[in-house]
Amino acid sequence: MQRTENRSGTTGAAKMAGNGGTGQKGRDASLDERRYEIRGKPGNTCHGRAPDARADGTGKSSGGLPCVTINRPHRLFLVRHGETEFNRIRRYQGQSNSPLTPRGVAQAKRNGKMLATLIGRSESWHVVASPLGRTMETARLICHELELDAGRIEPEERIQEIGFGVWEGLDRAAINALDRDAWSRYRSDPWNYVMPGGESGAAVARRIAAWLDELEGNVIAVSHGTAGCILRGLYLGLAPEEVMAQDQPQDVVFELVKGQILRH
Repeated sequence: MQRTENRSGTTGAAKMAGNGGTGQKGRDASLDERRYEIRGKPGNTCHGRAPDARADGTGKSSGGLPCVTINRPHRLFLVRHGETEFNRIRRYQGQSNSPLTPRGVAQAKRNGKMLATLIGRSESWHVVASPLGRTMETARLICHELELDAGRIEPEERIQEIGFGVWEGLDRAAINALDRDAWSRYRSDPWNYVMPGGESGAAVARRIAAWLDELEGNVIAVSHGTAGCILRGLYLGLAPEEVMAQDQPQDVVFELVKGQILRH
């Protein structure tokens, strides 16, 4: 059963019209003429980009959700990388890396098989991935299931994970022991707080919004937990607190379509 997320963040059972069970027939031969304008809720940043987040001693950045306009025909699927060793032991990875676990490999293959069911095996698809090792490995496993050459994977830095700076490789207890005040400020405002040596959720939103503004064609994007939440939030026009409250599954294919997000 599919579940749908709408702009208010609610979910429910959904079935796409004309799906025909497999979703293969007629769905990858040509692009739908879909043009969406996704705007943030009142109070969010929609009129130009806020200044880049900077660590200025306060650890605060400025900016709500950027405004995103997708005005070219497109179809977008979003997948998070499979479980990694750091995920398994609950350490923050950020822009560092650890390898996929056997479970993570199985999750990536599962998502590849799901995509094959949804879109068939077509050369018309662009596979875009964060350049970090875990996302590139996941993208290669997905390409294998889709019978696509892994050499076609396009690394895209703008959809890589939020930078956790000096906290990368640490778990919550270690971060709290290292700097209890900084950890408390991050926990109270994860959207705006700039982690030491890292970045804020607002800064990640600006780079992902820039990528979405250029979106065109049939795209499978392989990204991360926090970055994926921000991408979905931008698409739905969620408020920052709603963006950061979303789940981060590793065994789900998200289909972004007509202002809604389908889960497969």
